[in-house]
Amino acid sequence: PGESLEGTPLGPDLRAICTGLSFCANLNLFPLVGNPRLQSERTTSYEVGLLAEIGDDYGLSVVAYSKDQTGLTGARRGGVLPNGVPINDPGETYGTTRPAYYVLVNTDYQTVRGIELGLSRRLRGFWGFSLNYSYSQAWTNAAPPDLEVQKIYEGDPPAFTEIRSEIDVPHLASGTLRFYAGADVPDVPFGSLLKYTGLTLTGRYQSGFVYTPQFLRIVNANTIQDANRGDRNSGTSPAIYSVDMYLEKAFQVANLRYGAFLRVNNLFDFKTCAQVYPTSGRCNVGAVSSDRSITQGFQNGSPGATTIVSGLGAGTPNTAFDRPEMFSDRRSITAGLKVSF
Repeated sequence: PGESLEGTPLGPDLRAICTGLSFCANLNLFPLVGNPRLQSERTTSYEVGLLAEIGDDYGLSVVAYSKDQTGLTGARRGGVLPNGVPINDPGETYGTTRPAYYVLVNTDYQTVRGIELGLSRRLRGFWGFSLNYSYSQAWTNAAPPDLEVQKIYEGDPPAFTEIRSEIDVPHLASGTLRFYAGADVPDVPFGSLLKYTGLTLTGRYQSGFVYTPQFLRIVNANTIQDANRGDRNSGTSPAIYSVDMYLEKAFQVANLRYGAFLRVNNLFDFKTCAQVYPTSGRCNVGAVSSDRSITQGFQNGSPGATTIVSGLGAGTPNTAFDRPEMFSDRRSITAGLKVSF
């Protein structure tokens, strides 16, 4: 952790990892230090809603909300004046005449506005459903401290105006359709086979997460360089969606009920993005930066070539794109037995 600074323990000195490494000379890694004068963060929230029953089976809900968070803990560069000019400390209070560090301060804020709609039908007549939709906007002036410092190191442009928050997901919708027959079964052919049988289908859809686009500059056929980055959190990744299924069947024996169930997550095996490459806004093609989009010793996926080629082509069969962590969970199947009494 390092020596204490005015009674506050220092965080890990990231510069230590570069000791003796020439390629770290220009990274300008500065430690993130604490602040014993931090104040409590404040949240002011308002919510108004309507809950109503329609007839005997249906329910309706409408909720609007607003949340203001102020005094959030943020990270700011220390050792510089408000105009960005480095200070000169002859007394070396922080161990050097030109201190460089990030310090925690209560200067960040976040606002969230949204509305939620819901319509449901109770399980009656062997079926029921629920539909939910929400629309919201989340704005902030900076990321949380550790993420903010990381973004600065990665080259993200500083935010001087409100930006979309990392948690901003404007559209979120879900629906559930349920069929269930207990001791009473529907009056249909072979209806007796449906005794203690249930089927639930659940669908979900949400907007993609925000990211900061990274633009590339093509120098020639074999050279690609990083260009400027887009505005902070100005990009939106592809939407995320899935359909799940739950099937159950039980048999009554004396006072015990024996059952089996089958749960399938992501029934249709949709390939959606958990995170995206900033160079493309997609998860199946792209790179973190031009440095990572170049592959040495492979050309069109064939080993032995000496040409350095770009890894950005959507049709390039290169193992550099084998990144399962970029995708959301694929289809999974779970089965089991249960006993109830």
